Amino acid sequence: QQDFSNIKSHLYTVSLNDKASIYVDNNGDIYINDKYLLNRKDIITELKGEHNLKNILFALMVSHIYGLDLTKTLESIKNFKPLEHRMELVGKYDGIIFYNDVIATIPEATINACTALENVNTLIFGGLDRKIDYSGYNARFITAKEIPVGICKVWYKIVPIPDTPPLTTLLGT
Repeated sequence: QQDFSNIKSHLYTVSLNDKASIYVDNNGDIYINDKYLLNRKDIITELKGEHNLKNILFALMVSHIYGLDLTKTLESIKNFKPLEHRMELVGKYDGIIFYNDVIATIPEATINACTALENVNTLIFGGLDRKIDYSGYNARFITAKEIPVGICKVWYKIVPIPDTPPLTTLLGT
């Protein structure tokens, strides 16, 4: 067994609401150790959502810790390409915008996508039962205006959702 007692460590925190090692204030200003770094508007990225902003804050923190050039770090963030099949814009048809998010395999990922992508009103999901807790879907969609459409083996774990027709009705079987 290895002895890790001589390893020095530091705890760094990230927040979008409260003071932390790196945080964003109400004006969108980003601070590291209470020193102004830049405004959120200065970050150019294809990444959507508050969850991705947190990831960017972690990257900025690491860059700061290692003394990397902020301009180069921001350029890397700007050039970073999101994962294929993760909140990926497919196209627009008849005024409807379609996104591919098939690799969002847990409720939190799907919920983050629905929050990041505005005006989601239909969700088509599917896949194998990964034997995880799917109650997050109910917590999000029970009061939402979205209409979840399930085509998967886990549908029975997510339904009943009020005012949602049964799967057989949705599939026309």
